[in-house]
Amino acid sequence: MTRRVTTLFVYGTLQDDARVRRIVGRRLAWRPAELRGYYRTLDPTIGYPVVRRRAGARVRGRLLLEVTARTLAALDAYEGAAYRRVRARIRLSDGTAVETRLYVPVRSPRRPGARITRRRPGRSARAPRRSG
Repeated sequence: MTRRVTTLFVYGTLQDDARVRRIVGRRLAWRPAELRGYYRTLDPTIGYPVVRRRAGARVRGRLLLEVTARTLAALDAYEGAAYRRVRARIRLSDGTAVETRLYVPVRSPRRPGARITRRRPGRSARAPRRSG
C-alpha cells in the first residue's frame, strides 16, 4: 500500500518546530518558501495570523514536506473552524514553483468583527486554534 503524502505552506504559529512536533507527534522536514500575491496580518477577531490577497505582496514561510493524511488531520484539528485549507502556488528559495495547500481564514457570515465560534463535530470547547 502506498502512503499518500502532500505538502503544506505555513506562515504563522506552525513555523515553530516544537509546536508542530506536539501536534503531530514528529518533526516535519521543511524548506523556506514564499507566497506571492498575499500579505500576512493579525486578524483581531481570532487573534492569530492570516493571509489576505494583495497584488505585489509576499509572505515568507515554510513548506512542510511529507505531510501524511494523519498529519493533515491533526493540523486541521489544531487550526479549528477559523481556518480552511486551499490550494496555492508558492516559490521555494531556489525559485521553483510548487503547488501546495495553505490555511486561510474562514469568512464569518456574521457582522464584521464577530468571533468565529463554529466547531467541527467531536471537538471539545478548548481554546481557539492558531493559524498556519
